[in-house]
Amino acid sequence: MRTERLPVVRCPLYRLDHGWRAGSVRPGAERCLAQPAAGPLIRTLTMPRLLLTLLLLCAPLLQATERLDEGRVRQAYTQMQAAVAAQDVEAVLALMTADVQVQIQAPADMGGELHLGRDEYRELLVQGWDGVENYRLEVDIQQIEIAADGQSARIDSLNREAMDILGTTLMMNIEQRATLRLADEQALFSHIQAVTRP
Repeated sequence: MRTERLPVVRCPLYRLDHGWRAGSVRPGAERCLAQPAAGPLIRTLTMPRLLLTLLLLCAPLLQATERLDEGRVRQAYTQMQAAVAAQDVEAVLALMTADVQVQIQAPADMGGELHLGRDEYRELLVQGWDGVENYRLEVDIQQIEIAADGQSARIDSLNREAMDILGTTLMMNIEQRATLRLADEQALFSHIQAVTRP
């Protein structure tokens, strides 16, 4: 009796978890329909996810590198003092956030209570410095309180202003509380509350 030998089909696909290996199998054998080895595919899918996870984990660290400290606070005050002494309105505004709020409490004959945004404060500076000569400003920082996240700080100071107007020297004492906020890696004034006394 003659026995026919069926052709051999080589199946290169295998799965390690089922113990299948490439070899000679008969046509129709189910293991030839096995899925390709999962190793390369898993690596292809896993690497982007791993990189994304690492980036997400590192993002807070990268964002937290910039922090306020006492040195940066005092530097901001030095810059503001120089801008005010030069009566440079634009330099003063450059040290403030776009949404800065300025609150001034003064005697009635000096304007009373004012609540100003950035544009209103610009107008006040332009008008207030018109005709002023020999403007002087002394700043005595009393307390610096930096937020736990290092992104803002509250500063209490005593300021003394002196200016010459029409040959007369005018002097004022100002109790000021200001808030500094990090914006675009720069310490900017976001809120100023000042109480002015002759």
